[in-house]
Amino acid sequence: MQIALPTQRWSQRFLQVGCGGLCGSINLSLSNASGCLPAMNGEFVVAATDMGHHGSMMDASWAEDPQKRIDFAWRANHLTAVLAKAVMQTLYRQPPKYAYFMGCSDGGREALMEAQRFPQDFDGISAGAGAPAAFFQFQNSFFHGWNVAANQRPDGNRYPAEKSPSL
Repeated sequence: MQIALPTQRWSQRFLQVGCGGLCGSINLSLSNASGCLPAMNGEFVVAATDMGHHGSMMDASWAEDPQKRIDFAWRANHLTAVLAKAVMQTLYRQPPKYAYFMGCSDGGREALMEAQRFPQDFDGISAGAGAPAAFFQFQNSFFHGWNVAANQRPDGNRYPAEKSPSL
């Protein structure tokens, strides 16, 4: 998790941003919020998570770990919201007045998951290209199946992650 904290002009707004693909890194980019001047001017606390694992957005090797699958599915964003709000309370001595979540692609799925499981986490949610669960699972079953097949050697063992750029 990473949090960008304004030191001078906090507008009591909190924006958590989702990630794309299979995540694996933290991206605090506000490119999808380009029309929101207070966010672009640094008046929002902004937080993001790597969804519980490190790697490229196309590397699924972490999914062998059941806890990392839970983190990716729903837990990482909720914990990020809870911890970011605790940091704001400690630093600014007040909670955010408004909390928002913004995500597209997998971030859209994350947004829908937050709305369904933890509606109290955010006052507003922008879910771009958040595929419904059935379609997302159908689409990803092909992608992840290919990812597994493409990352296995002929003897059935996995190629190490550091070899994936050369595949």
